[in-house]
Amino acid sequence: MRKMRTALITEANKGVGLEIARKLVDEGFFVFIGSHDLQKGIEAVKELAAEGLGTVDVVQLDVNNQPSVDAARKEIGVKVDVLDLLINNAGIISDMPQSALGYCVYSINDVFERNYYGPTRVAHAFFDLMRKSAKPRIVNVTGDLGSQGVASAFG
Repeated sequence: MRKMRTALITEANKGVGLEIARKLVDEGFFVFIGSHDLQKGIEAVKELAAEGLGTVDVVQLDVNNQPSVDAARKEIGVKVDVLDLLINNAGIISDMPQSALGYCVYSINDVFERNYYGPTRVAHAFFDLMRKSAKPRIVNVTGDLGSQGVASAFG
């Protein structure tokens, strides 16, 4: 019998991701704090440990960088055989609204890279560990800009 369920949260070193980590640890999960800035991830782990939440570890993970994702997969795979929960929390927003003539293609590219390709890249890298879970889950965290209804209001 496995000891505890495992989770990976991208960009969990602050904000919503860090709060999700707190809640998951309370629910009995071992949580990997994914952070593109390793030092900020280490600080988040220390913060949680100071609160008595010690079943966490940090992994350097930049969702925009395939070698970083691959290295995170390798590192986590050495520590656990199964990943039960993947929470894609890393995301950015663009300056909204943008007119058809006033948009910046580089800004749009950055948004797609982090918000679409990043979660896809991470999910694909961890599918093998998730397939070993009895109840694997992927959760994609989004704000209002992920809503088709809200986004259409900018049209």
